[in-house]
Amino acid sequence: VAIVGVFVVSYRYTSHARGDERFLVYWAGMRSWLVNGDSPYSDATASYIQKLSVQSGDSNARVTYPLYGGIFFLPFAAIPNYALARAFWMTGLGVALLVTALLCLRMTGWRTSAWMYALFMLLGVTGYPSLSLLISGNATIFSALFLMAALEAIRLERDTFAGMLL
Repeated sequence: VAIVGVFVVSYRYTSHARGDERFLVYWAGMRSWLVNGDSPYSDATASYIQKLSVQSGDSNARVTYPLYGGIFFLPFAAIPNYALARAFWMTGLGVALLVTALLCLRMTGWRTSAWMYALFMLLGVTGYPSLSLLISGNATIFSALFLMAALEAIRLERDTFAGMLL
C-alpha cells in the first residue's frame, strides 16, 4: 500500500512539475538508443535531449554515464510517457531509500524501541538529503543501496555477492 501511495504521489508530482531533469537526460538517451538505435552519446541524441529539456535550458545536457550504467535506465526508457517513467523511477528510488535505511540499522545492530525505529526510518527517508535526491531523480540512491548491501554481504561472509554489488 505504501509503495502504491509513493507511486501515486510521484505520478501527480511528475505530471505537474518536471523538476530537476537529471533523470530526463538518461531516460531520453536510453530511449533514443532503444527506439531509434542511436548512440546515447551521439550529437543527434544530445539534440533530442536538449529539445526535451527546454525548461532547464541546459545546452550541455548529454548522457555521461557509461553504457553499462544505462542498464538501470533501460526498463524506464521502454515507457514512452516521461511522467509515468519518472514516477516509476521515483518509486524505485523511494524503495531503495527504505531498504538502505533498513540495511544501515541491520549492519549496526542497533536495538531500540519501535517508535525510535519508526522515527529513524521517517527521517532517513524524508530528510532533506533523501528528498532532494529523490525529487531530482538522482541514481546516487541506488549506489548507496548497493554499497550498503555489499557491506552487509561482507559482514555475512558472502564475498562473491559483495563483489558483484560493488
